[in-house]
Formats: sequence, structure tokens, C-alpha cells
Amino acid sequence: MKKNEIEILFNQYPILISNSLFSSILNQTLNTNDDSLYKIVFKENSSKKLMTISNGELKGLKTSICIEKGKISDIAGLKKVDTKIDNNLLPILLNISLFSSIQYNLSYISNLCTDIRNHQIVQEQAKFERISEVIVDCFKSLPDIALDNSMKAVYLSRIVKNNDDCYEIFISQKYDFKEVINSETSPYSVGYNYYYDDYQKGRVYPDRFFREKILTHSIFLVFERFVAGKICEILISGNFSNENINRYRETILKTQNEIKTLMENRLKAFDNFTETINHEIENNLDLTGYEKKEKIEQLEHHLTFVKEVKKDINVRLDEKSKSIDILSYLTNKENIEVYLIDNKIVINNPLTNKT
Repeated sequence: MKKNEIEILFNQYPILISNSLFSSILNQTLNTNDDSLYKIVFKENSSKKLMTISNGELKGLKTSICIEKGKISDIAGLKKVDTKIDNNLLPILLNISLFSSIQYNLSYISNLCTDIRNHQIVQEQAKFERISEVIVDCFKSLPDIALDNSMKAVYLSRIVKNNDDCYEIFISQKYDFKEVINSETSPYSVGYNYYYDDYQKGRVYPDRFFREKILTHSIFLVFERFVAGKICEILISGNFSNENINRYRETILKTQNEIKTLMENRLKAFDNFTETINHEIENNLDLTGYEKKEKIEQLEHHLTFVKEVKKDINVRLDEKSKSIDILSYLTNKENIEVYLIDNKIVINNPLTNKT
């Protein structure tokens, strides 16, 4: 079956696992003796498109009636598969399904070792690169770990140590980040454009300072690694209980909030400027028409800048920390659809629906 045919079958972007050791093991297992599994048997030359019940208690479920050009063409049946399922096989299948679904939403993990080449953490560069490499290696090894229990303890120990080292770097970077933020005076109210600082006896550019010094700081890269490492740790451990996931989520959010707290006064100064200019436009009766128009244009530029900055922060922090919510969503699903087609595993991915 071709990839586009599979997509039509699922009306989604399914996950296709081919040439995999697990595919071979599953295929071999399905030829043993047990009656706990069934397969759909289609009549030769049938359309192989099952009819979907459109209403009632079973709405949305597929029946064993085949449809062709909107009409019932054939009847498919369920046939017991003579198989003896190994007790460990189904949990392994679940783990691989979970990994395959989440990798689409955590694709940034595979790029962790690329962007570090363009950033420098002066005293911690080597350790940081090693942390990035370990996360990528552990993430890529997850399917093998699911198949080989002896690898689990080794990789779990490795990623836990890696995450501890990453947090240590985070603490170091947090102090450096604070110094950078405090390296320029922070008035109560400040716009995106320059102002004259009497203390520094010169012009200050808040927009450049925020974009070029604050948002490019290495602490955001460290946070990204920290989140990715924690998610890898959960996947390797295989403990997907709500309590365990929430414990990791709290740790990630605590780390994220520490970064946000350090930027709080800077962002508040931008918001105060918005209020100040708004108040002046609405209440200062001494403004000429030209001055009022100039103030309005200044406010529009300022609001555009603030919106872009907050969007950037959201991408660097909130979107990364919300990655762990994908685990909660997947593990709380009642079922994950997995099919074996032509000795290839096809997983109906609930996170990549076209619609």
C-alpha cells in the first residue's frame, strides 16, 4: 500500500514504521496461536473502504461493509488471528506508538545540536554540546529501548545525569541573565524607541537592548534542552501516570517562571509606556492635531514591537513547556489505532489531523 493510499484510509497524516525490527517481531508473532486478535478480511478486488456509521450510539465507528462510489459494494469480515501475544509485546507497541506520535510535535529535539554551533556559552560550551548530543541520542534510541529492557536502565541513568547537568548550567546562566538585564537602566515607563539617559549621558535603545541582548541570551537554549531532556526522561522511564507527568510539568513551569520573573520589570515598563501614551492622547487637550497624530503613530509602532517581543517569548518558553501536555493528551486517550499493513506498522496519529 502506498503512502498516499494510507493517508486516504486514515484521512490523516499517519505514522509509517517500515524496515523496523519491531515490525518483523510483530508480524512473526501474529502467526502463532491465540484468539485474542482479529484482522479485517476483504473480498478479492473489494474497494477496501469501510462504511462509517453516521449517527446513533456507534456514530463515527467503521463497519465491515465496503463502500464504492457511495454504495455498498461488498462485505468484509473479522477473522480471528491465531496468535499468542507475548505479555511485553503490547506495552512495547504502546510505547512505540506514543513515541511515534510525539516525535512530530517535538521535532525541534532533532535540531538541538545544530543551533548550538552558532551560540557560545563561554565557560560551559563543551558541557552544553554534550548535553545536546545526549538528548538527541536518547530520543532517537527510544524505539530500541522499548524493545530491549536491558538498555532502559542505562539510558535512564544517562538522561537523568544529563538533566541534572543541564539544570546546573541553567542556574549559572540565570545569574548571567540577571546581570545582562540589569546592565542597562530600567525606567518605570519606556517605549520601543530611544530615550536620553541622564545617568549614562547618552541615548539608550530599549528595543535593540531587548532584542539583541535579552532575547538572544543562552538561557533560552538551556531551557529548551531542559524541557526536551525531561520529556525524554519520561519516555524512557515508561511512567506515564498523571502524577508523574504533573511532577515534571511543575519542575518545567518553575524553571520557566524564573526566567519570566527576571524579565518582568522590563516588560512592565513597556506596558506602562502604552498606558502613559494612551492617557496623553485621550486627555491632553494641549496637543495639536499634528502632535496627537505623531503620538498615535508612536504608540502603533510601540504596540507592534511589544506584540512581537511577547510572541517571541511565547515561542521560546510557553510553547516549549507545553510540549509535556502532549504526553498527557496521548496517555489519557482510550485507544491508539495501530495497523499492520504489508509487514509495515501504521499508527493512526491523533496529533496530526488535516482538519
